[in-house]
Amino acid sequence: MHSVRPRPHDGRVIYRALLICSDEDCTEVFEAFGTLAELETLACDCGCGLEIIGCPDEVAGREPSSS
Repeated sequence: MHSVRPRPHDGRVIYRALLICSDEDCTEVFEAFGTLAELETLACDCGCGLEIIGCPDEVAGREPSSS
């Protein structure tokens, strides 16, 4: 027999975000999943930081990088 009670939630909220490179000369756009703390620590392949610009459904005209 197994418990029908839900497992305790660890309180972490996972977000789906669209991020853009902070370097004005770089045009990379990424889609990522994680907590806000995890998303804020991501870096672009060029070495610059990434900025959260919204949820993929909210940001028209931007396509995530396939890399």
